[in-house]
Amino acid sequence: MFYRCFSTGVHKRKLIPFDADYLTKVTETIGQNPDKDYYESIYLYNDEHFKRFQEKNSLAGITDVKTDRLVFDFDSKNDVTKALNDAQTLVDRLLVTYEITFEAVRIFFSGSKGFHVEIHLNESLSRPEFESIVENVAGDLETFDTAIKDQQRLFRFPLTKNDKTKRFKIPLSIDQLFDLSLEDIQKLSLHNDEPSFYDILSSYITIDLPKEFKTMKKESKKEKTKTVETISEQTDIPDMSRKPKHLTPAKYVIQEGYFEEGERNEACMILASTYRYLGYNKEHAYNMLKATLRLRSHRLGIPEYDKEELWRTIVEPVFSPLWKGGVYSEEEGLLAKTIKRYKLDKISIQDVGLVSLTSVADYFKDFAINIDKNTIRLGIKEIDEKVRVTTSMLVCLLAAPGAGKTSISLGILNTISNNDEKAIFFSLDMGVPQVYQRIIQRHTGEKADKILDNYKNNNIVKINEYNEALMREYKNVKFCFRSGMTTEHIKESLIYERDVTGTSPKLIVIDYLECIQGPFSDSNANKALIATQLKDIANEFGVCVFLLVQPAKQSGDPSQELTSYTQIKGSSVLGEAASVVFTMYRPGFSPKSPEDDKYLTINVVKNRMGELSSTDLGWTGLTGNIHSLSTEEKRDLNSLRAAIAAATQQGDADELYAQKTSSKKYGGDLY
Repeated sequence: MFYRCFSTGVHKRKLIPFDADYLTKVTETIGQNPDKDYYESIYLYNDEHFKRFQEKNSLAGITDVKTDRLVFDFDSKNDVTKALNDAQTLVDRLLVTYEITFEAVRIFFSGSKGFHVEIHLNESLSRPEFESIVENVAGDLETFDTAIKDQQRLFRFPLTKNDKTKRFKIPLSIDQLFDLSLEDIQKLSLHNDEPSFYDILSSYITIDLPKEFKTMKKESKKEKTKTVETISEQTDIPDMSRKPKHLTPAKYVIQEGYFEEGERNEACMILASTYRYLGYNKEHAYNMLKATLRLRSHRLGIPEYDKEELWRTIVEPVFSPLWKGGVYSEEEGLLAKTIKRYKLDKISIQDVGLVSLTSVADYFKDFAINIDKNTIRLGIKEIDEKVRVTTSMLVCLLAAPGAGKTSISLGILNTISNNDEKAIFFSLDMGVPQVYQRIIQRHTGEKADKILDNYKNNNIVKINEYNEALMREYKNVKFCFRSGMTTEHIKESLIYERDVTGTSPKLIVIDYLECIQGPFSDSNANKALIATQLKDIANEFGVCVFLLVQPAKQSGDPSQELTSYTQIKGSSVLGEAASVVFTMYRPGFSPKSPEDDKYLTINVVKNRMGELSSTDLGWTGLTGNIHSLSTEEKRDLNSLRAAIAAATQQGDADELYAQKTSSKKYGGDLY
């Protein structure tokens, strides 16, 4: 159990269990006497701390505390405008440099001499971790209050009154922080009953800690300030160590506001088109562009760009369905100027992922010589003959829910393992019992009830038979059932496997896209980012990423044929990123005629290295196994399709389908 310190005034402290009832207890206390000032601790206390507090009525001497939030405090007794400016600078850093999602950045005017910026986390940090992060992110800002790191530090509770100034601690939106004057903000803080305050508070979200924060090395504020000043004096270039991986150095420099008079529109167009390509939605791109223009305004000492004009002339055109532009070339225009202006061509190519043509040629030569090793055999003869799936590819399997994607994947994993090659199955949708039962059925043909009865009755012979068969058939496959996976988690799993065993897997199967977590509130933006990250993983580790995806809901059930990768649900970036896209459907699927559900068709709707095709196969629903069709089975499938087409044309597909497929005159040779 964790506790948070809550205090009426700064001395009347108590530890309250930090559970689902915490806010209710706190607000009830505040409601009894709203004119008092109330505080809560940044840090959390454990049961041992609680026991000590009960005995001594003091938290003094307790150091092994944790916190579930990052808090940045900016105070200036003589000039609160300085604190406002530093809060703006920090928010720009969080949004642009560290790509924190907007809904996670909590901004407050303290009601007195400063501003607080908070990020609430899904995990706890030790005090040293907290200190390291806030010092690295904000330690160079003049009004940053280093006392924030004290383990007994209390913060005024939102919407409660400062007894001295008679103003309230109020939440601010990002736009309010940058658009309102200090006087306007102070006027707002004279009362706490604005409906907008509650809208802002309810919009905040809690996030996972960005990995780069955890890996920051501890630096003192003095050292940090000196480093920043030296960079500014010597090179007048932003700190390139903060560059996100998805931006080139030139685009990162522009994003940080380093462009001159007359270059604004081109700079914004470059960034907007890049954000669209990366899968950001309009609102995210708009806010990031505003942050860039604010940074430029501060650097050059010029007025900010009109926001309405930014939306109208940059954001709307780039995010319009009619936009035909791509990503700007670094060989011309502002990007080329920026590279030359800041000597970005001197940056190591290893830092930006660039390689020479000679290196590419050498890489391909090695790849081609070892093409047999680099080819993934799916175990489906007709498909392996038509499509070459290789390592370093992102491959998508698109099918409706329930069409058999997982069964097909298990068959591919079985083939890989029996070829003495390694694979990992990230089962993000189904849990351990469902997957294990599915595998047993695949290799025994037994129904679920029989399998479960054997376990319930402790049939040791059958249980050992199951285990031995599966150990034999999947000996080279690792399974991951962790929920809330991100692409970073997937990457970490590959690194762990490589470091522990000395070799990387040849194939990873991810079941399925919708279950991968992303940083954005917009699902399409997440999918676009995930697509590019998975493609990077395929290239970096030389692994084939086999991703299961679903179509938009309007595409129907497993009996509906999918003929284009544009039918993938969500961002179009995913289809573009994949080297191969398979679609799959079962033409005989019908709850009213399950006996006809014995066929499966796989279409190749995208194939960067070859032709498109369509392949009909036999399907066994219980085991999920597939097989080549005999001449008779092909004839039966053609008759089934003809019957379905005739029924559909008459407008009553469900009713007529059942009639026609059971009638001799509509293909009696089906049975």
